[in-house]
Amino acid sequence: MNVFGSDITARENYQMNNRGNAGMNSLRETLNADSVSRMEAVKTLLQGQVFQGEILDITSRNVTIRLDNQQVIQARLGESMELNIGQKMLFEVKEQQGEQVFIRPVDEMNTGGHSPAAEKALSANGFSFSERNLQIADELLKAGMPLDKESMRKVMQQSMKYPDADIKTLVSMNQLGIPVNDSNLAQYDKYMNYEHQVTNNIQSMIHSLADSILDMAQNGTTDDVKQMNQQLIDIFGWNKEVIEEPGKEAVNDDHTSGQMISPDYDGPNQKGAATKIDVKLLRVLEQELRDLGFPDEQVKEVLNSSKEYCELFSNLHQMLMEEDGFPETVVKDAAKKLFSSPVFHELIKKGIQDEWLMKPEEMKKPQEVDELYHKLLHQSAQLEQSLNSGGSSNQHFSEQAQDMRENIQFMQQLNEQFIFAQLPMNMHGENVNSELFVYANKKKLEQSADGVKVLLHLDMPNLGSTDILVRLKDKKLHAVFTLEDDTAVTLVADNMEELEEKLMKKGFIFTNDVHKSERVTPDSKKDVDPVIEEMLNQDMITGVKRYTFDVRG
Repeated sequence: MNVFGSDITARENYQMNNRGNAGMNSLRETLNADSVSRMEAVKTLLQGQVFQGEILDITSRNVTIRLDNQQVIQARLGESMELNIGQKMLFEVKEQQGEQVFIRPVDEMNTGGHSPAAEKALSANGFSFSERNLQIADELLKAGMPLDKESMRKVMQQSMKYPDADIKTLVSMNQLGIPVNDSNLAQYDKYMNYEHQVTNNIQSMIHSLADSILDMAQNGTTDDVKQMNQQLIDIFGWNKEVIEEPGKEAVNDDHTSGQMISPDYDGPNQKGAATKIDVKLLRVLEQELRDLGFPDEQVKEVLNSSKEYCELFSNLHQMLMEEDGFPETVVKDAAKKLFSSPVFHELIKKGIQDEWLMKPEEMKKPQEVDELYHKLLHQSAQLEQSLNSGGSSNQHFSEQAQDMRENIQFMQQLNEQFIFAQLPMNMHGENVNSELFVYANKKKLEQSADGVKVLLHLDMPNLGSTDILVRLKDKKLHAVFTLEDDTAVTLVADNMEELEEKLMKKGFIFTNDVHKSERVTPDSKKDVDPVIEEMLNQDMITGVKRYTFDVRG
């Protein structure tokens, strides 16, 4: 997907150098140089044809329009009207005289609630005036898509194949270039209803997998437990060695995964070791291993050499799987009893969570998001296969894994149009879902004169729903923070000075606005996901310039 690999700086520089009057003059020069292509485009327009286009330029005689197929034409209007540069609207070809085409605006709706243009398009293409066909034509018009025979027939065929699908959904998916199939329709519906978070998929899968392992430990044989444990080690790569980064100091934190804790761990070795594992769980695990009869020295070696979950599971595997070497004090079926315990149940969940959730420091590397998605796809499929082959198939896990894989594939398709990613994150032991969206259609990114806009949506355990809109132009950076309650607003506002100082050191001029959200849905009264709202529901063109086009000139 490589959603963060886009050359935003290069695009921004392009935008900065092509704005204002100079930018308009440059546009006109480009259009003049491409006059041959314009003439060819004009010849394809036939009298009575209805089309939609975006207004690029206006002179006293002509209006320059970009069609939906990205061709550019110049035409004359047959009547006076007010036009907006950047506006999209419908036109009908009134007359075509060689290289000159005369057009007129099309009324939006007739008394029956359907656009006259929709009826004309159906009639011109030989389609019946059924309610469904009229609705398809109307939605194509609203979306700014062509009303040619092929486009209309395509949506009609899709509506017949998927009769329960909303027409607007079908048109939107075609507009975004997303293939219409069962899984994509389901994912689109989840996105529109804000039920699409990868983090939720991950958490559900982790709980289901842990339950399957617990069930196998309680009801399977010792050999079944050994085999499952070996497969987990192999799938997650928990037999690898973890090398502590030189000069990295431990941080005081006695209850979180994914964070360093104090070296004053009072476990089997009083000096302890820097670790990323939950200390409270380690202490319970230590006692359970002793209760199972393992010697203190062996327990010390396992726990004190485990700085991360991968090392802990690798060390436990080596200790528990060598049954022939167990001392006489170890109880029979020790592996089954340990794997059946609540502490192992929690450790396995935290270990997988540590693998499948990103940490803030990993966000510095653009490729990390792609690598995470690849790991989720690959490992979830391996786990599903492992459960099935072991006779402990978990239907809920399979459904969640399939849903997650379809979600990631849907995101990859969205990235053909937008720069977008969901970031399942572990921030200080709390699971957070975030979404990042560059505030423009990729095709329009280079046309914006406003610099780069990025919209970040976070679902934070303490701050709640948090939206951050960042605008960057030259070195001027403006951030708008939208939070769900007054407490969160106060907390963020009180820390803006520190953020400003850090950004100033990097050469940015920083301004900000922090306020409480007023955005709610009519029925649920819950905050709407602004990223999805912008991507799938909103027109990206903002700040249009208004002109009056008078044909008498």
